[in-house]
Amino acid sequence: MKRKSPASFLPLSLLLVALLILVGAWSGWARLYRAEPAAEPAARGTIGELSVSDGAMTDGRAGQAKGLGLDDGSRIHASGESHPQWTINDAPAGDGNAAIEAFLDQLALQVLERHGATIADKRVQAGLLELRQSLVSRFGARGLALFEQVIARAFPDRAAEILATVAAMATWEDWLVENRLSLDALTPLERNGLLWQKRRELFGADAEAIWADERLALAARQKAVREVLDTLDQSFDTSIDEKLHQLQTSLSEMQGGLVEGMVLENSVVAQVFFGFESVQQTLRELPSEQRQAEINRIRRQMGYGEEQIERLALRDAVRNARWENGLAYMEARRSLPLVNGVPREEDLERLRRDYFAHEARTIALEEQDGFFRFERPRVHGRN
Repeated sequence: MKRKSPASFLPLSLLLVALLILVGAWSGWARLYRAEPAAEPAARGTIGELSVSDGAMTDGRAGQAKGLGLDDGSRIHASGESHPQWTINDAPAGDGNAAIEAFLDQLALQVLERHGATIADKRVQAGLLELRQSLVSRFGARGLALFEQVIARAFPDRAAEILATVAAMATWEDWLVENRLSLDALTPLERNGLLWQKRRELFGADAEAIWADERLALAARQKAVREVLDTLDQSFDTSIDEKLHQLQTSLSEMQGGLVEGMVLENSVVAQVFFGFESVQQTLRELPSEQRQAEINRIRRQMGYGEEQIERLALRDAVRNARWENGLAYMEARRSLPLVNGVPREEDLERLRRDYFAHEARTIALEEQDGFFRFERPRVHGRN
């Protein structure tokens, strides 16, 4: 079995990194962006008692966020916890009486029993936004004051910290809703960078802990993608069609069927596919016209339109001419007479002018730095 040379490995490895970042960025936004019906609070038990699921976002802004599918990316719970419903009784009118004290104690006990052992976890603190939203939805502006009192009773030593984290999470969810259109207009990589910039702006170093599960999920997806790509790179015994099918199927399964759109938006996947040594071996063995027809066919299967394919084919023709000229130059360069083991500079200057005209100086500067562009591997469909 043939192995790829070290010279050809570096460009592919860099493209692998780009694809792995793209996969994570795209899939992360897809989970934020996929629309779901908003969950409504459900009345339970006797009149005057309301049970609200941990997963429900019940105020107006949160309902919009849920409707946009933002729940997956912004609702935070400690890993492994179950999320029973909050039981919220009607709050008595007035303040300071025994009934309101009992109401606050009952809610504070629920919070303490559920999160007492894990409240130091920023994900748990951020998840209490759901309780705040439930109280505001049930009692209006008074619900915010009730929430603050409940937190102060349950965690007197951490109340300020918890309330600040919850407020930051509310700001995050509002920002997602308000910036949906502008975020949607960005590329996956730009969008992911902006999301993390905002998270760090609101939560500082705690953002890494709050979205730790997202990081772990991204690492798992990246590992799976890398395994597929490494296998296909050395899959010399399968056809190009089979390799392309395996790549598209694997990425589609990992990203929930969104890969077609990702390919059309970004050429990184095509760049990686043409960088596979197993693909290049097949293309190198074809006559030039048949090779271009095969490259066109591959692009068509990847989802490129006919206009794009025609434009890329013209670019390939220009690159082919440059490579033919460059390889001829290198052959002529090797044939120059040597003086003390190297060609004379005036011979090199003349040769570069003959082959490269106005680009001769650029080629000379590259060679002075030890870079010979036409000694790089030729990667059909990429360079």
